[in-house]
Amino acid sequence: MPIINNLLPDFSPDVTIALWRIEESEEQLLELCREADIDTDSLLADLSNPKRRIERMAEHLLLHSMIGPGYILEHNGDGMPLLCHSDLIISISHTIGFVVVALSKKVIGIDIEICQPKILKVRSRFLSDSEQAAVPSHNLQANTVAWTAKEALYKAIGVSGIDFANDEIIDAAGLINSPEHYTCRFCQRTFTAQSLANEHFAFTLVTENIK
Repeated sequence: MPIINNLLPDFSPDVTIALWRIEESEEQLLELCREADIDTDSLLADLSNPKRRIERMAEHLLLHSMIGPGYILEHNGDGMPLLCHSDLIISISHTIGFVVVALSKKVIGIDIEICQPKILKVRSRFLSDSEQAAVPSHNLQANTVAWTAKEALYKAIGVSGIDFANDEIIDAAGLINSPEHYTCRFCQRTFTAQSLANEHFAFTLVTENIK
């Protein structure tokens, strides 16, 4: 079911966030799409994987609930989503059982991941040496948050070239001490990151700071 704007009540008022915790079957989501007059024939034409079909329907049901009908969602050459004929910037993320969408007129990126112990085994692949020193190796939620911070930043930047394992781009100490508000940097650009973690997932929103 969808949750609108109360996922992170203290996040930026300039960003609308909607989360769908997927508990419905594909058939139930198809019916919800029909009720919202969402054309599932074209929406799902290129998808055979049941998981991706469910995620895509949840994405569009969220968008419909946030901005109503008539939107056109496309993807650029890097696979990043964009809303045609709109001044809104969109960011989308999926993990097992969840889809989240964020909309803003600012540059944003979001990422959500369920907390799985396997991430502790691969932290050296996405954290620099100094970041690893700041993020406790045994803390599953903190490491998952760090992963979502880097993924969200990658989406916000919108360009390739980030080396997750070597570029020190997140304030890892800030992430640990004040996850609700810390800093990320890349190529003279600065971003505010806001994260949370609970028993289900970790989540980060990144917003560019414009002077």
